[in-house]
Amino acid sequence: MQLKRRQLSEGVYFNLIPTEKFKAGFLQVRFILPQSKQTAAKNALVFKTALRGTEKYPTTTAMRKRYDELYATSVNSNVWKYGDMQIVALQSSPIDQKYVIDDTDITAGVIDLFEQVILHPLTEDGAFKAEYVESEKKRQIEQVRSEINNKGKYADTRCTEIMFEGDPYGVSAAGSIDDIEAICSKCLYEQYKTLISSARVEIFAVGNFDEEKTADGFARIFEKIERKNICSPTITPLSGDIKEVKTVYEHQSVTQGKLVLGYRTGCDSKQPDYYVMEVFNEIFGGSACSKLFMNVREKLSLCYYCSSGLIGEKGAMLIRSGIEFANEKKAVDEINVQLQKMKDGEISDGEIEDAKKGQIDGLMRVEDRLSGMVGWYFGAIMRGEEPVSPEKRIEQIKSVTKEQIVEKAKGVVLDTYYFLCGEESGK
Repeated sequence: MQLKRRQLSEGVYFNLIPTEKFKAGFLQVRFILPQSKQTAAKNALVFKTALRGTEKYPTTTAMRKRYDELYATSVNSNVWKYGDMQIVALQSSPIDQKYVIDDTDITAGVIDLFEQVILHPLTEDGAFKAEYVESEKKRQIEQVRSEINNKGKYADTRCTEIMFEGDPYGVSAAGSIDDIEAICSKCLYEQYKTLISSARVEIFAVGNFDEEKTADGFARIFEKIERKNICSPTITPLSGDIKEVKTVYEHQSVTQGKLVLGYRTGCDSKQPDYYVMEVFNEIFGGSACSKLFMNVREKLSLCYYCSSGLIGEKGAMLIRSGIEFANEKKAVDEINVQLQKMKDGEISDGEIEDAKKGQIDGLMRVEDRLSGMVGWYFGAIMRGEEPVSPEKRIEQIKSVTKEQIVEKAKGVVLDTYYFLCGEESGK
């Protein structure tokens, strides 16, 4: 797995990962902007609206017909957050040209679709088509509501909002319902112009692509845009002393309690030994062999699930657990016991070896997914680092010692305590 990287224009970079392993490739254009409550909902809607119709393909039917002509190759949009930044992406998975049975140039056709969506979205009177905007607003509101109705996701979101209050990471990448409802066709079009002109752009091509042809195709798109005030990605980990644990009990008509605990780890993904933190997490709550799973769930039956996950770029960790309301204190006490065991070095050689095997297995599968390869290199790009290979990271994982793990464990401190509980339970 090798990355070939070049700059196409101001703030626009092309990244090629050549591979003939797959029958289809992966093309993705990532627009990187500051994560902000004022713009998150609009950024999330820009390309979803543009994909409804362009000047060349003005209707959904016309877009789908063009997809069919390109061997059912579609273009779609996605949005998420990474540290302090919001990522708005356009992506496609075109079939490898060698499987095409006629003279259709798949890569050129897909790049043309990207160009139509990025440069020529359908407009009316200097704004996006109102019908398309209102339709996509409804879809986005439904998506936000579906996440609210999924109580596990909801609790995760609420803990994150509380823990990162005043921090860009605390803002939803999709925006709030109120923010979405307030969007108009004109203001969305104005945000579109800001997005394409000022975002940092990372283009990824993974597969059997002609490097020069593909890079030149994207270069022609962005040379037509007047680029200004270009975003420089920043990631600021949590810092400062914790004066008091933020504690929130939220009451709803739920039958199962959702406990989410937010911790500062004192170790973010920019640190050269961050892989030690990943081994720590694997042992503590990151796998089915972890201390949390084996003790809080299996041994003591105090929960339906209990796991931990890192937010590496922010130097944070969340523990998520589904519990009976009455088991709250017992479950939290046992979570604290297991964390203290990590800090005291009560970690067996078997636990360390199982954790390393789990991490290594994941690293060995990075090249099995097109998006996995993109994610691997994108993280390094965002951190401003020269990427290491998965093979190099495996050697680093193998070298991790118990003493290093204990040292990382000692830096883990509770920041936020959130419990979604029944209307008559909790505080």
